[in-house]
Amino acid sequence: MDAASELEEAPPAPSEAERRIRAGVSWIGALAVIWAIGAPIQFAMNQLTADETMAAVEPAADSEAAEPDALEALPLRFTAPVRVGTLTINLLFMGAWGFMWLRARRDVRAALKRSLGLLVLIGVGNAIWQPKALLSGLMVTLLTFTLLVRALKATRERPAAPSREAPLIVS
Repeated sequence: MDAASELEEAPPAPSEAERRIRAGVSWIGALAVIWAIGAPIQFAMNQLTADETMAAVEPAADSEAAEPDALEALPLRFTAPVRVGTLTINLLFMGAWGFMWLRARRDVRAALKRSLGLLVLIGVGNAIWQPKALLSGLMVTLLTFTLLVRALKATRERPAAPSREAPLIVS
């Protein structure tokens, strides 16, 4: 085979719209991985903080009993049911991101729309649950939102892909 025939067989370079779409879909998959790694880490950190707080308020064997108000020093988010609930919700979000990443192979536009909706839902939920921590994840949220919106806009720019279904034959 000569060099000219190899160049003719090479697939065309992806357009700018295709690159933005791929970046958006890749980011959906990355979010699934981030949530898969982050959920157990957050659970472990909350467990450690709860254990440290409880150790600080529990009395030693030779000292006087702890005051009843000392047990209220443990914030609500560090109580056992809330820690397990948070872990469960985070793992559900991980599953949702993973599902949308897989679903993007069939319908990119729908997967990107649902991902944006989930991102907004998570942002509003965090703003309600932890208003003091609103700014901590703002950069990642804005980056994610921007990438997903750019990918969604790019789906309008690219030509429609041929349907995988058999053509309808009318006789």
